[in-house]
Amino acid sequence: MIFPPTRLFAAKRALWRICGVYLGHGVSLNQGCRVVGSGPVSIGQGTWVGIDATFIVPDGGGVSVGSNCDIGPGVLFNCGSHAIGGRSRRAGAGLSKPISVGDGVWIGARAVILGGVDIGSGCVVAAGAVVLPDSYPEHVLLAGVPARVVKVISIVDEEVGN
Repeated sequence: MIFPPTRLFAAKRALWRICGVYLGHGVSLNQGCRVVGSGPVSIGQGTWVGIDATFIVPDGGGVSVGSNCDIGPGVLFNCGSHAIGGRSRRAGAGLSKPISVGDGVWIGARAVILGGVDIGSGCVVAAGAVVLPDSYPEHVLLAGVPARVVKVISIVDEEVGN
């Protein structure tokens, strides 16, 4: 079945829910979004998931995205990794760590969020950033490879639109 890139969100939500993904009210899933693996995925109400966003969630991991988030096109959530192995094969035993994204977060296009990341509410992750395992405070701008806090975002009245 082929869906238009940015329409028929209710039908897309229904299919994802059948596959075991928790989706809050009004989540918008765009064309090419996918989940790989059997770990839990939860996306809060009113969140926009851009074209080709991918959730790689092996057992032991999980992705929790808060409400009213905006996830840009091509964003990768990757819970899976490997321990460093021996000389003959550096990718050792597989491992998986959860990812948590707070409410109101904006993740720019093609950002990579790795297992073990906890992003506080109200953050902005710049396009192309690679967010390494750590806990990041609320209301900051994360940018770069590897991502780091480059700015504290002032909390303003939403009515003003700043």
